[in-house]
Amino acid sequence: MRPYWTILRDAFREALVSRVLWVLLVLITLVLLSLAPLGYRMDLVTEFSTFEFRDAKRFVQNLRREFEADEPSPGHRIWSLFDQPAQEELTSLVTREVRGRERFRTAQLLTEQLNKLVHRRDLYDADSWEDATIRSELRELLDREADSLSDLELARRNRLLLEANYRDQLQSRPRESIIITYAMLDMTPGLPLTKSQMDSLIERVALTLLMNLLLGWVALIAGILVTAPIIPQMFQPGSLHLLLSKPVSRSLLYVTRVLGGCAFVFVCVTYLVVGLWIIAGWRFGIWNQGMLKCIPESSCLCL
Repeated sequence: MRPYWTILRDAFREALVSRVLWVLLVLITLVLLSLAPLGYRMDLVTEFSTFEFRDAKRFVQNLRREFEADEPSPGHRIWSLFDQPAQEELTSLVTREVRGRERFRTAQLLTEQLNKLVHRRDLYDADSWEDATIRSELRELLDREADSLSDLELARRNRLLLEANYRDQLQSRPRESIIITYAMLDMTPGLPLTKSQMDSLIERVALTLLMNLLLGWVALIAGILVTAPIIPQMFQPGSLHLLLSKPVSRSLLYVTRVLGGCAFVFVCVTYLVVGLWIIAGWRFGIWNQGMLKCIPESSCLCL
């Protein structure tokens, strides 16, 4: 067994001193560093989105109807705070048959106006919301002075006020939304996902695709680059004379050289997978032990 062990050790040493190994390790490091800043944070749902309205035209008509009744109501208060040009344009859009682009324009303009009200500290009027259905979250915020609320709490309170009487006309959304970040910068608007849904999406979709891409292609290419010269090197004059001087089996010699090549791929795959595992756990709290089980399997498949 000593000759085979010597051949295996020599193959491993060749892998460690290979320039290809260090180039790949540098490339893997750059990939891991580019992925490390990715993350997400939970944020309260405050602003409205264009596609949140079941029927924007009907929503506007309800606001105008309550405003024209000239009695304190949520609709009267909301419409009275809209910009005058927006009131005129919305009135024009909902008093005639609208299609396609005009329908989208109605939802877009309504969204813009409501999102302006979300950040106003003077939105709430007790008389206007006297008969509105006030839920526990909104009640807790209304019991506090407006000046004591943070900007985020104020925006959340105002959103709940704006949707208090119109929940049947809005798509239901969770209390919190997900914002994907990169290096502390927001990359997306609030996504209507819960934390469990986001974690499931990352673990079952994002990590799976990333592992398939990196291990299925990058590691395969690394295996080809390193193992391609293994057998030809055996026929070089110096190597061949040394091998012929030993009582070794050709088949076992071939297997030993291949196992030596596995050392190279094993180093690259281990570094890549452990790096991804640490990033997934550190940034997203997903410590998936199954990722580590891919290391020996991927190292062998690449050969």
